[in-house]
Amino acid sequence: MALYPASRRCRWLREASRTRSVGFADLRGNKQYISLGNLEHDARVALFFMDYPNQTRLKILGRVEIHENDSESATLIDRLRTADPKDIPERAILIHIEGFDWNCPQHITPRYTAEELQPALRRLQDRLAVLDAENAELRATIEAAARP
Repeated sequence: MALYPASRRCRWLREASRTRSVGFADLRGNKQYISLGNLEHDARVALFFMDYPNQTRLKILGRVEIHENDSESATLIDRLRTADPKDIPERAILIHIEGFDWNCPQHITPRYTAEELQPALRRLQDRLAVLDAENAELRATIEAAARP
């Protein structure tokens, strides 16, 4: 079952194995290796997945395993990479899930994409168009009546 509509699905995280692991291909980016250094020191991570319209938050707790230039890295990178050919993966990062929790939605403010708002906005836009036309017609009537 998908948590999100296609426009909101996580496009970078993949199931890494059938053993409660997820992973992603770490892409060439801003050359900030602070995170990698931190993970080598302490492999614990927490991921938060937000579904703002439904006020839902999934927290995943796990430990990271980094694969770069080892016997498994090429296979993992191939399996975990994104579809964009411009993305250049440098390493595979696996997260072995140790726990998860659906957090309390109390303080999650609903947020929506433009696509999600469009059906509700369409009714308002249609009503506004009717009122604009009516307003233009009334102005024309007033102007015509004011002419000698």
